[in-house]
Amino acid sequence: MGKKKGGAHGIKDGMYKFDNGVEIYFFADLEGNMPDEISKLINIKDNEKQTQFKLDDNRAIVFTGDITDRGKMSIRNLKNMLKLKTDNETHVVLTCGNRDLNKIRCYQEFAVYAIEYILMQKNIYSLGTPAEIFIYIINRYNNIKTDGYNNLDVFKFKYSAEHIEQYVNLKGVWLHYGKNQEGQPAKSEDQLMNFAKNYTNDLKERVAYIYANTFGSPNQVDFFKEEFEELFDIHSYYSKNAINKGEEYLNKENFYNEYIHLFIITMNMIMGKRWDNDNNNNNNIGNRLIDKFNDYIGLYIRYLEKCHIMSKITIGNKLIITSHSGIPYDDTESRFIIPRNIGKSSAEDLKEINIENIVLLNTELTKFLTDFDQYFNNNNKLDIIIKLFKENFKKYIAMTGACLDECNKHIKDYGQKTIKSQFSPIVGIHSLNDRGPLKYRGKPIILDSEYDKYNKIYHIFGHQPAGLLPSFSTAENKQKTQITYHIDLDISKAENIGGTSNSKSYAYLKITKDEHRFVGETKTTKTIIYNLIKEEGKEEGSDIYISKNNEDKEDIYKENIYIPSSSDNYNISLDKYIPLFGLYKVTKEDKVTKEDIEESNQIILHSVDNNTYYGMCSQNFQLLKYVPLVQPVQPVQPVQPVQQDGGISNKYKKSEKRFINGKRKMVIYTGKRGGEYVKVKGVFISLAKYKKIISNKAAKKTK
Repeated sequence: MGKKKGGAHGIKDGMYKFDNGVEIYFFADLEGNMPDEISKLINIKDNEKQTQFKLDDNRAIVFTGDITDRGKMSIRNLKNMLKLKTDNETHVVLTCGNRDLNKIRCYQEFAVYAIEYILMQKNIYSLGTPAEIFIYIINRYNNIKTDGYNNLDVFKFKYSAEHIEQYVNLKGVWLHYGKNQEGQPAKSEDQLMNFAKNYTNDLKERVAYIYANTFGSPNQVDFFKEEFEELFDIHSYYSKNAINKGEEYLNKENFYNEYIHLFIITMNMIMGKRWDNDNNNNNNIGNRLIDKFNDYIGLYIRYLEKCHIMSKITIGNKLIITSHSGIPYDDTESRFIIPRNIGKSSAEDLKEINIENIVLLNTELTKFLTDFDQYFNNNNKLDIIIKLFKENFKKYIAMTGACLDECNKHIKDYGQKTIKSQFSPIVGIHSLNDRGPLKYRGKPIILDSEYDKYNKIYHIFGHQPAGLLPSFSTAENKQKTQITYHIDLDISKAENIGGTSNSKSYAYLKITKDEHRFVGETKTTKTIIYNLIKEEGKEEGSDIYISKNNEDKEDIYKENIYIPSSSDNYNISLDKYIPLFGLYKVTKEDKVTKEDIEESNQIILHSVDNNTYYGMCSQNFQLLKYVPLVQPVQPVQPVQPVQQDGGISNKYKKSEKRFINGKRKMVIYTGKRGGEYVKVKGVFISLAKYKKIISNKAAKKTK
């Protein structure tokens, strides 16, 4: 298919054009939570009675994916963001993240015969609320379990672990892929951990296992306990009903510990497919799911139908490309690629970045979701090739994990192309060392002449946690006087690197015709952070930051982090948000030899005040902090094709005073607020701080 010119596509294809007066706000990776400031930004209230989600005409919202998991707002986030998109179709851009796309697995992996039979029965339409239906399911579960009258009445999974293995036993999807029973890399196939045995066909065990070992959300079962009670008042109804009957009942904690798996199974079945085409000849079963769950029927799928894999956005002289994990980068060809098909590359893709391929990617997802509805609703008019759909189903599941070069071990591609997650804008980033602002610094996005009118190119994504602050780097295309901004907005591990996303901390990027700014706030308590010191680089221009090994508690502190420390939030132009690059050296014990080895990882650090820099080592998710004794000389930024917002101001004025430092007389400068400063190697630092530095040096010499 040839490339179409002239912007003939529209928002359904992922192509958006905004007027110059519009303010565009970008954020990433909510992962089951909704910080207050993001909620205010998008005009969403945690209120079931809210029916209007209308944005101001001059505001646009772009979310780069991962709406669920790791938080107590997963289902509400889905409902609210879907409603936001529906009410503001042209001004809300939703992007498909791996945590969003992996929910295509939910119906197949959670479906239980008896629960489906109950949900489709006409005689429970009379039950008034979802809570009543959940209690009905509990009662049937306690009375029947595995002794039902027929196969439909049994509480067992429709799809066995052995069946599911062909879809989920993938590198990057199953946590234990390629490992032995001890969690170490298996040396031979006979040592591999048994998937079906660990995945299990037990109801309660499978639910917990899926979230902990394939969805990367080990605390989600507990989060659902809180969210289901908020949404449906299940325990409240259960306890009141028991009191009215004079019966004993479980307290809330024991109640949810006993039955939460049934509620999760039920909701994932309901949300996991549309149901509206179900045809069943049994006279006791309706032809659609009961309407008590209307807001939730097919919610996972309906949300994905409003998402794009990639989007192109333009405003003024700015062109913006968004996706969840960034534009795929081909290391062999040393260039960015927007593939025609997700997970695949072809010779045509290598000629130049083809913006129009965004349309093909989004169309491919739409077609897959249509086939998905047909397949799982057992439509009598099924017109897709079953074998082809199953392989396509495997491919999209693979695109939710970093299967890298091993995708093809599990997927038969009838198009005879190699499938790799490296060519997926959903999971292409494997680590900040391999992809992202650190990897992309100095590498511009190269477009054909059609896009020469845009002199600022923004490459915006999330997926790979950047630490306590968003991350970015720049690259200049001197030939076309264009500058590329590579921006990673994912700070989802700022408050907790494990199973919980941010409830308070947030970051977003604001882009208008004339400006681009990071806005946000980071609030953490008792955070484990590694304080770095700097040693001279072995190569010119290479800064090396070191931290002692993880067992040396002297270099690891639990701190309460507030960024910024002096105001409600930071609001800083990209032109003043300068990155520091370097190597992070860690000494650790080798698991095989038990000897100490030194490991070096590339890192990128950022600061909102030029005093304290923060970053993250993507190889082990260690949060990093660096406070230079002397403010670093800022690197020269690429020549801007047009005037950028921000700039350098003359903040310091020379005074008549001098500071005597040995034989040196140093000029004392006065800052805007009257503070005294001295100039050291071209950088202004406060006189008080400088006195402390030289005092410490003198003390060390004395020792």
